[in-house]
Amino acid sequence: MSEFNGVAILEINKDAKFTIPEDNLDKIVWLDGTTPIAKADIEKKAKELEDKHIADKKTKVSGLRKMNLTDTEIVSLYPDLKDSL
Repeated sequence: MSEFNGVAILEINKDAKFTIPEDNLDKIVWLDGTTPIAKADIEKKAKELEDKHIADKKTKVSGLRKMNLTDTEIVSLYPDLKDSL
């Protein structure tokens, strides 16, 4: 499951109250009268958020390379960018 599921739900409905047991969208418990959101809509939004996150990381790496940082220096300063090199 995507680490972006919870964020995706809040992007769709900023007031949503929910829990996602075991990070499983089939087990979402909607709280406080929150109108359920279709699993497909959550997955679509989560994918959009994940794609943007990846693109942002690649843009950051590009900027750091323009500052003449080596990949080793980039990873040393920003370990989370390792998979974007």
